[in-house]
This record gives sequence, structure tokens and C-alpha cells, in this order.
Amino acid sequence: MKGSKWSTIFSIVLSAMVVFFIMYLIEWNKRQKAEAEIAELNAHCRYMYDCSESLQDQINGLFTEYNLRSELIRYKVLYPDVVIKQARFETGNYTSNALWKYNNLFGFTSNGKLMVYTNWVESVKAYAEWQHKYYKPVINTEEEYYSFLKKLPYARDGDYIKKLKQL
Repeated sequence: MKGSKWSTIFSIVLSAMVVFFIMYLIEWNKRQKAEAEIAELNAHCRYMYDCSESLQDQINGLFTEYNLRSELIRYKVLYPDVVIKQARFETGNYTSNALWKYNNLFGFTSNGKLMVYTNWVESVKAYAEWQHKYYKPVINTEEEYYSFLKKLPYARDGDYIKKLKQL
């Protein structure tokens, strides 16, 4: 009886190991195919266009609100929840040409024209630089940050803060 119990346990463990190994091989194969496709697309990109970044970098930098939050944290932007609301508002909930054509999340302008960034992360960097330049560390709450934006003023719309809070 004891021998059959251990052989059953051994068979179950061995079966589980085989299943995990097969799953690993399937995932490894998927990754190899994806990497080959990316390499092929990168080669095509270099052939067809003047690409400043690899396709893999573009895939890693796809715009999502999750990635936006990650970049805001990476660049030490304070009050990311408020800043995400600003991005939503400035881009019409991420649908405007400001984002998709000019990579401009925050409506930054220069000489009355919308600023153009090479990618959306550059827009986050610009916001971080702007915030670090104008923000004074005496602000301790989101409400005080809203007041800061209103006093600066960040936007020409008199109801800007009210609209942000509604998002």
C-alpha cells in the first residue's frame, strides 16, 4: 500500500512537471514568434521610413492611461490623479489630434501654437519640467494643487478646475 501511494504521488508530480514544461515551451515559442515579427517590422520600418525608435520601443510606449500613470510616477509628477484628469480634459478623453497627431497630452503651446512632441512620453517629461519649475512644495493636498493651477493660471477656461473635478 505504501509503495503505491508514493508511486501515485510521484506520477502526479511528474505529470504536473510535464504540463508546466509544455506550457513553458508554448509561451517560449509565442515569444520567439513575436520577437521575430518585431525584428521583421523593424527592418521594414527602417526600409520604408526614417524611424527614430525601434518598433519594440513604440510597443513598450503605447499610450494607455496605465502607462501614463506609470510615466507620471517615473518622472516624479505630483498629484498624478489630477494630472490624469488634465490629460483627459485637454485631449477630449484621449481622442483629439493634440494627442494622436502631436503627442501633446496637456495642451502646451508655444507662440500660440500647439507644441509637437516626438511621442507622448515627451509630453509627460515636459509636464514634469513645467511642474518642477512652477510648483512650490508648500502644497500638500489635491485641493491646494487645484488652487495652484487656478492661480497660475494653467488654462484660459475660467471653469477649467470645475471641469477637471467633474471628471
